[in-house]
Amino acid sequence: MAHAQDAKKIYDLSEVDAMPKLSSPTYMARIMSEAYPANLRKAGVGGAVQVEFVVDEKGRVDAGSIDAISSVPALTEAAKQVAPKLEFSPAKVKGTAVKSRVVLPLIFKP
Repeated sequence: MAHAQDAKKIYDLSEVDAMPKLSSPTYMARIMSEAYPANLRKAGVGGAVQVEFVVDEKGRVDAGSIDAISSVPALTEAAKQVAPKLEFSPAKVKGTAVKSRVVLPLIFKP
């Protein structure tokens, strides 16, 4: 019974032995560029969006877990489009892949 509960646990990064790692920073840069609102890029408006989400034990972002904060609402929406497309190597505890909560700044530069 305890094992089934552990499978549902979402680990804080302070609890894991191996951190989740972004599989492809190049891919992330491409999808961020595609999601960047053209009107903001043209106007020179950029900024950081603090994105928080859960990475599952397969390294996928749980789309229902995404939260994003920015002072520019359109960048917040762009970050919410980017996050579910990201892929990670999952966090590990004692060699076993686990779900973990990740906070990642996405920086949009004009």
